[in-house]
Amino acid sequence: MGMKTTPPASIFPTVGFMGKLQHLEQQDPTLYTQVASRIATELEADAKTAQTGGQTAEAHTLNQLATAFQNSAQTGHVPSSQELQQAVLSGGHYAESILGNTIEGHLANAFSKAMKSTSAPASPTS
Repeated sequence: MGMKTTPPASIFPTVGFMGKLQHLEQQDPTLYTQVASRIATELEADAKTAQTGGQTAEAHTLNQLATAFQNSAQTGHVPSSQELQQAVLSGGHYAESILGNTIEGHLANAFSKAMKSTSAPASPTS
């Protein structure tokens, strides 16, 4: 059988990541915008590295994700899973075959760096 043109939502394994962002958005909107902006910056840097290494599809996907987070920082709202999935799927076959580990790794790394750079608490204290 042929591959489906749209992979199932489970191919985008960011449920925990998105939950953390949604919690941050609700608890500290100002901090959320700083974190979202930093995530966008980190993803853009990863995209440049991927582009330099000849990984054009990965670079495109990371740039699309960076744009989603930049918009998110401006609106103060977490990007919808649909927005993120569209950004990821814009990478075509790359997204379908390599998506899970690589993109999740970039997002987790960007989130981690963003949280450290903004001095946000690692977990809610209340």
